[in-house]
Amino acid sequence: MTGKRRVADDPRLPRLLDAAEAAWRGRQRKLARAMAAEREAAEAVADLDARKAECLAQMSGAGSASPAQFMAACRWMQWAEAERGERNAALARARAAAMAERDAARPVFGRVAVLSKLSGKKPGG
Repeated sequence: MTGKRRVADDPRLPRLLDAAEAAWRGRQRKLARAMAAEREAAEAVADLDARKAECLAQMSGAGSASPAQFMAACRWMQWAEAERGERNAALARARAAAMAERDAARPVFGRVAVLSKLSGKKPGG
């Protein structure tokens, strides 16, 4: 009768773990880039919102603004609204890309976790 061979004793396991860890590092880099792009897009929207709030405060608090200044501020607010739409669309695309990267990273992380457990190593260790 032959003895059962344990998965942890498989000589291919270290190579599989190395490959899985390399794939995980690649996914981490892609995920970090996607999350940075999402953060930048959110900051661009927040920056524009802050500038719009400043403009509104100046328009409402300045009784001494000339009609030309008021009209210029109104035109800028119109531009800012259109720009906000474009920035929101960019933010939505960045968020979708980050979510897709997170979804793609999950099984890779799971593979590393399982192979690490089988080999007796801590993930990433």
